Amino acid sequence: RVCTESGMTCFAVNSAWDHTHVLLSMHKNIPISDIAKRLKGRTAFRWNKHHASNRHDKLHWQSGYTSITIRQCDIKTVQHYIRRQKEHHCEDAPSEALREEFEHTP
Repeated sequence: RVCTESGMTCFAVNSAWDHTHVLLSMHKNIPISDIAKRLKGRTAFRWNKHHASNRHDKLHWQSGYTSITIRQCDIKTVQHYIRRQKEHHCEDAPSEALREEFEHTP
């Protein structure tokens, strides 16, 4: 919903214990820092408003983010990787799991 309201298309979103992966398309004229700010701000606001019953339940994002660009032909591979976040983090380091996903893509 946050992506749609901001004029982006969200292809996948999933979280591991300490981070979230989001695959989206965006307009080339919107700075990535603005997108990160919107996503973090709006999700924290909504979570805290609807799900946090006390201050210990509140969502607080850490500062910073990482952004990578992928080719359109890799969308399905990255979607698959994001959907399997918890499995990846139980089995291997995230970068190793992502590398293996791309190496095994036909």
